Parts: sequence; C-alpha cells; structure tokens
Amino acid sequence: PLQEGLPTVKYFADKVFFCNSGAEANEAARKLARKYARDHHSEEKNEIEQKIEELKTKYTTEILTIIINSTDWEDISSIWTQIWHELGVWKADKDNWVVILIAIEDRSWNISTGYWVEWVLPDILTNRIWENNFILFREAKYKDWIIWALNDFDKAFSWDTSIISSQKN
Repeated sequence: PLQEGLPTVKYFADKVFFCNSGAEANEAARKLARKYARDHHSEEKNEIEQKIEELKTKYTTEILTIIINSTDWEDISSIWTQIWHELGVWKADKDNWVVILIAIEDRSWNISTGYWVEWVLPDILTNRIWENNFILFREAKYKDWIIWALNDFDKAFSWDTSIISSQKN
C-alpha cells in the first residue's frame, strides 16, 4: 500500500495522526486536549460546576471559572479583558458577574467582578480570599482553591439581599 517505500521510523507514540492543514492539526489538538481533560479531570470539573450551580440557585450573580495554561507573559487582567469582550459575560439588565481566571503555568490568578457585585466583593476581599487560600494555589490544588473561593463568595453574597435569587429554596 501507500507505506511501501517509506523509510522505517520509530515513533514515541502508539498512534500517529496525519492531516492536510494546520487548521486540521489545531482542531485535532483541541479535541485531544478536551478528551484528556474529560478523561483525567472530569471529577474535579464536576465538583466545581456543582458548586457554581448551587450558588446560581441561591443568587442572581453569574459566576464563570476560566483556566488557561499560560498568559504568554501578558498581564492576566488584560487577558481577562480580551475574554470579557469575546464572551460578553454580563447580562443586559445587570452587570452582576464574577470571573475567576487562573493561568496554571504562570501561577497567576485574577478575580474580576461586575459593577453590581463589586461592592460585595471589592478588591480587598478578593485579595483576602487569595491570601487565605494561597497555599492550595501554590501546591497546584486549583480545584480546592476554586471551591474555597466559591465558598467565600457564598459568605459575601449572603449579606446582599439584592442578589438573592427569587428561586431560592
């Protein structure tokens, strides 16, 4: 078949993927990364999603957690600004969101808040959340750090009756 006449090459992997373009290679890389995350980190992701869903039923605040590999030496807050413009996290009637952005390789983080949440979670409080739990972050226990942060958000949100959901049980 087609392989006849090709030189013998030893590969480091059991399988090889050939593609026709860089676009196909990028798409395959994204799919493999998603599969790896699903196969190796789905339990952690599910725990975070359950906690966010719990908060979503209690409060009107939208919470988004974004984990990236690296900022490629850009300031993490500028990365968040780019993502913010692309995703449009805000609601039309209220600017009531919180975003946790973590860059794993850089070991950097950012917690950003919308206008209606900023007075409940001011920068001084988000920094305190970081300081109280930074050992988890330093030890690369990102899931545990995120859960701690979400629990701290829950405590802060409980003081503001304007963001308590009418669907609350």
